[in-house]
Amino acid sequence: MNTSLLLFLSSMMLGVMVSLCSNNMITIWIGLEISLLSFIPVMVDGNLLNSESSMKYFIMQSFSSSLLLIGVMILIMNMINIGGLIISLSLLLKLGVAPFHMWVLSVVEGLNYLCLFIMLFIMKLVPLFIIGLMNYELMMMSLLTMIIGSVSGLIQNSIRKLLAFSSIYNLGLVILCVHDYSLWLVYFLIYGLILMLILMMIFSLNSNYINQIVMIEFDFSKKMVFWLSMLSMGGLPPFLGFLNKLIIIEFLLNNNNLILLIILIMTALLVIFYYIRLSFISMFFSSILKWNIMKNSSISFLTLLINLMGFPMFLTLKILT
Repeated sequence: MNTSLLLFLSSMMLGVMVSLCSNNMITIWIGLEISLLSFIPVMVDGNLLNSESSMKYFIMQSFSSSLLLIGVMILIMNMINIGGLIISLSLLLKLGVAPFHMWVLSVVEGLNYLCLFIMLFIMKLVPLFIIGLMNYELMMMSLLTMIIGSVSGLIQNSIRKLLAFSSIYNLGLVILCVHDYSLWLVYFLIYGLILMLILMMIFSLNSNYINQIVMIEFDFSKKMVFWLSMLSMGGLPPFLGFLNKLIIIEFLLNNNNLILLIILIMTALLVIFYYIRLSFISMFFSSILKWNIMKNSSISFLTLLINLMGFPMFLTLKILT
């Protein structure tokens, strides 16, 4: 942790806080630009692939920010419908939801795990916040995002792309309840927690592809904790990730939206399928007799505890309140 990295990370968080605490679109746009210009130096660490990813990310984010500013200017001219539509499209492009998701896949391959967490979680808070202020229904975008995010993840071998498609799928679920801040904020914070735990485990394993997880020899306890975290990300009960699916299911039931509920369940089954498949492939290469929870590292034990005890704890708090 050098001083330059600390400075850029602090400036990036300052830009996010400026956008979240603003009451007009111009100040929100300024906060977005501050966070973008602070995040770009964090992405570049001298690697050629990182430089390419940072350039692609800068181009797409600059283009979407320009569209956002054009939409704000049109709003000032009292062309509310056109301006609101342009702002919504610019934010969807900035988030990387389907069908604007292709740039995400080309960017994630060149990022380290810290930048991956920032891009898939922190940099999406402000666009989701602005979309929540808009009065546009994004049901079709959410439907398309869920389908593409769940189906495309079935054929991935790269862990980064797998997490990218998982992020795209979760964005589709967040957009369903984006106008209810109490729901989407809890959903996204839980998603960020699980993503952070998974990235910490991947960093400790020093693996980038699914084949490496299968073939590299390491203790079964760490491998099992890693794949339990992946199952939690997929939303398999009784792990913490299932709470996110439960929130959206309850939201759709309260709104009597049974069609979207059926599609959500079908796409969630696809997501759970490829996470379970990868878990079984990994476990077949280890002996279960070697497993001992007391030999886990502190990170592994904390990850296992959060994923197993998080859902019962939140469910108990909901019942008590």
